[in-house]
Amino acid sequence: MTASFVIIEYHSINDILKCIQAIQNLNLDIEYEIIVSSNSQYNKYQKEILIDNHKSIKWSFNKYNNGFAYGMNCGIRIATGKY
Repeated sequence: MTASFVIIEYHSINDILKCIQAIQNLNLDIEYEIIVSSNSQYNKYQKEILIDNHKSIKWSFNKYNNGFAYGMNCGIRIATGKY
C-alpha cells in the first residue's frame, strides 16, 4: 500500500518543514510520499535550495495562488499513491 501526503504551503515553509519531519518520525510501515504544493511565489534560487535540501519531497511550485483547492489539485496531479 502506498499513501500520498499532500501539504499546501503559502509563505509558511518553516511550518511545512516541521510537518514533514513529524510525518517522517512516525516510522510508518507503509510506503508513502510527501508532496508540498506551494502557492507562494519563490524565485528560482529559493526553489532550487528547497529541492536540493529536501530530495525525498516532491515539490509543486504553482504559478499563482488560487487558494486551497487549486493548490491541493496541483499536488494531487503529481501524487502516485493509492491513498
